[in-house]
Amino acid sequence: MSGEGSKPVAAVLVGLTNFRLGRVLLWTTTVFLGLLALVPGPDSGILWGMAAIAGVLALIGTGTAWWKERQGSRSSPIPWLLPRLAVGAVLFGAAALLMWWRRRREPESDVPVSPPSAEQVDQWATAELGRVSMERSS
Repeated sequence: MSGEGSKPVAAVLVGLTNFRLGRVLLWTTTVFLGLLALVPGPDSGILWGMAAIAGVLALIGTGTAWWKERQGSRSSPIPWLLPRLAVGAVLFGAAALLMWWRRRREPESDVPVSPPSAEQVDQWATAELGRVSMERSS
């Protein structure tokens, strides 16, 4: 299996689109990876890419299943669409709230702090040496 490359992974991902539980798993993975990608970090670009791939596969599987169902019974997708949109809105709101909370707790670093001057360092060192010598003498 190690010599086959990414073919088994692609076969599993495409196979997940054929089953309802697989599509739910793909949508859940897409949302989870998207929420993880919202957190700033070095791997956020990779996570966005993985979320996009899972989302496209889930969209293709859902669209194909919806089309087959529509051709068979001509039922409306609206009863299934509204709960999914509501869950997506709640998850998006939770992610926005978490990002706002994290930014609010971070210290503001807009003002650059300049390093102390040589005179200030000399004054601090002299004061510290004076304090240490006073403690030793008493």
